[in-house]
Amino acid sequence: MEYIRTTKIIKTGNSLCIVIPREILNAVKLDRGDQVVFGIFGYDGILFRKIKPEELQLIKQPHENI
Repeated sequence: MEYIRTTKIIKTGNSLCIVIPREILNAVKLDRGDQVVFGIFGYDGILFRKIKPEELQLIKQPHENI
């Protein structure tokens, strides 16, 4: 499955936002209130995906071996 759309970065309050078109959200089964995680790759690549609550808890846990 492949969807390609363009969008603009907009200002909302003091933040900048990216509007994700509904067909993209539907294709990856994302909805309002879902938690997502972001990753940066190189200087021009961003990956994001939905994260499950148990995965979020693992990220939030303090790292004991650091």
